[in-house]
Amino acid sequence: MSGSSRPELEHLLSKLVQFREGAIGLDELQTILWGTAEALTSREDRRLRELLQAAEGRVELIRFTVAESRAIDEIRCVVDVIDAAVKDVRSA
Repeated sequence: MSGSSRPELEHLLSKLVQFREGAIGLDELQTILWGTAEALTSREDRRLRELLQAAEGRVELIRFTVAESRAIDEIRCVVDVIDAAVKDVRSA
């Protein structure tokens, strides 16, 4: 299934860029991760859906267990993994 014309993935990638630029905060990032996971309903998207759900949970865990000075860097690592996975699905 080609992801190039899938608006939910394009929207997610746009929000990831906005997070990296500091234009959106953690609450909005978590909302978009969960919302996108919920929007992915096809069988082919199962792995991506599970990754997004796990990533949202990881962001939540980092927010409340990691010192603020390190939390954003750790969350950016999570965002990088999501970005790569979405681009991989999109180009498939």
